[in-house]
Amino acid sequence: MAEGPVEIALPSAPSDANIEPYIIAPVQVASGIWGTANFKRNFHQILTLAAQPELPARRLIVGETFTPSGNWSTYSPHKHQVDDLPREAYHEEMYYFKVNPADGFGICHYYNEDGEEENFTVRDNTIHMMPKGFHTVVSAPGYTTYYLWFLAGEQRVQATVDDPDLGWVGRTVPMLKELGF
Repeated sequence: MAEGPVEIALPSAPSDANIEPYIIAPVQVASGIWGTANFKRNFHQILTLAAQPELPARRLIVGETFTPSGNWSTYSPHKHQVDDLPREAYHEEMYYFKVNPADGFGICHYYNEDGEEENFTVRDNTIHMMPKGFHTVVSAPGYTTYYLWFLAGEQRVQATVDDPDLGWVGRTVPMLKELGF
């Protein structure tokens, strides 16, 4: 039960599982920090196999990310477009964005190996779908970008592949944290 105003998202993914609707309580949601320095962001894993293996789900993975002013998120850019476990799991992904203050913006950069590339302007209450390819998000200075992310595929494992040209950035996280970033 909500104790104040609430927004509700109702994602779905086709499933052959016969599961009754259920509530995920705040105590069941795993949270933490991914990245460091200017690619640091806070996350909540709402419905993931890693955080809540006891919760029934067949194809859907759900979480949310809060990207501070001027920071990058999902950096290094990653993809999940083929089933090649344990390295990569195919998932279509969708982001539902909120921006605070609401007149602000961010950018979602998407590109793939076929040379397709786009910069999606993130605005309050916008949705962006990434069916394949690499993607990353950045918040404009002065604005916090929030996004609720939905992944759907045959696997409940979040196995992603970083852009091979930029993956080195993610590998610097332990060193940067040791240095206090």
